[in-house]
Amino acid sequence: MAGVTRSRSITFVSARSTTTRTGTSSSTLIYQEATITLTAGTWVVTAGGAVINLTGADDGAGGIFNRTTSTEVATSRGGQATTSTTSHTHLISLPVSITVTSDTTFCPIFDRQGASQLRAQSSASGAAGYITAFKIA
Repeated sequence: MAGVTRSRSITFVSARSTTTRTGTSSSTLIYQEATITLTAGTWVVTAGGAVINLTGADDGAGGIFNRTTSTEVATSRGGQATTSTTSHTHLISLPVSITVTSDTTFCPIFDRQGASQLRAQSSASGAAGYITAFKIA
């Protein structure tokens, strides 16, 4: 008996940048250099990047920022990691299902625990920030 194979193209969008962006002290860092626009539908989105801390060791986390509404996507922050002044730390969001009804732009966001200052910065040609999305519906 012959099986039926259905083929459905998968829409994938991504952005990455090696541009350095420095946040302000005691603030989140919105990494606008890696921005994607999602069209109407449901998407699975992940974002991240490489950061250093300009003031000392501090916990950090990565998430997803909705540039259209100027709000962080709820529950998008991944696990915390210690950031330092001497080496890059990779901060990554959780994969999040996001449904939009019209074109909406998103980018990575990085935050720190204390009164420190983060810088998204490329090393060895890696991404200072990136974001990816797969359309699932």
